[in-house]
Amino acid sequence: MEQMHQLADAVRETFSADGHNIKKAVSLHPSFGRSKVPQSGLARNMVLDAITEQARVLNIGVKTVAGGGCDILIFDDLTERHYRVLKATKDPETDAYDILGSENLLDVADAEPSMFTTTERWVFAYTVDDAGMIIDVFEARVAGLSKHKVPHLLLEGITILGTGLTPPPEGRGYQPPDEDLDGFGDEESGEDGSEAM
Repeated sequence: MEQMHQLADAVRETFSADGHNIKKAVSLHPSFGRSKVPQSGLARNMVLDAITEQARVLNIGVKTVAGGGCDILIFDDLTERHYRVLKATKDPETDAYDILGSENLLDVADAEPSMFTTTERWVFAYTVDDAGMIIDVFEARVAGLSKHKVPHLLLEGITILGTGLTPPPEGRGYQPPDEDLDGFGDEESGEDGSEAM
């Protein structure tokens, strides 16, 4: 679990440092702003690059999959977890996460068969705001597919990832905690509030 938190931190740090470049890149040509597709693609590539780089540091397996995505491979004594990196959306009314899925996604048949371990499909998922910045990063086990005409993943055991602080609400930057600052600045101003000379 600690490794997954560290991967989430790496994704957040990447966007904190370079996420503004997505908006800059999309603004380079009017046609880039016709839809959210270019912005979404750039954000996805930044997520994948951050994961791949941090996975090397943590000695975690990462496997490229069809469509340019990747699986994160986590092994313990009894379970092989294959985490597909995916973008999720969040229902503003229910706060439920939603990810489109397919039968192909559920397939982990390429895993090494073993009578001593089980193989599970998980997701390492993220949500983004309108500016393309990361909001939530979470993991969840995939329990199957919904029966909708366009299938959605059925998720179990959703865990928000990251060791850092929860990001501030949209539109608000860093808010310092209220602290007792009695006496702070006494040297700079007189008791009546005028500046000291």
